[in-house]
Amino acid sequence: MGDNESELSVEQQVIRVFTEKLNFVNESIIKHNRSVPLTWEPFNFSAVQLIYLFLEIEKNFSIHIPEKYLHDYGFNSVDQIIIIVNECTDRISHNLYESKKQ
Repeated sequence: MGDNESELSVEQQVIRVFTEKLNFVNESIIKHNRSVPLTWEPFNFSAVQLIYLFLEIEKNFSIHIPEKYLHDYGFNSVDQIIIIVNECTDRISHNLYESKKQ
């Protein structure tokens, strides 16, 4: 993440991926439909778009999203993506902290 990105919240960065990488232009629709599955209205994402979103989220946050988050449609709403990113970045922070202690 760049310096400007580190100042943005996870939610803001996730929304930015939608607007900049997926060309989803209406930010208010994203914010008002955070719990709606991305395969439903108003998103109507295809499987290819979901994979692209997944890869862009991993790249943007410099994280690896474990397979467990993909079970039972875990990566299928803005809210779920924000939770996943928070958990993955917390795990990275914890691992860095533990490695510095040793």
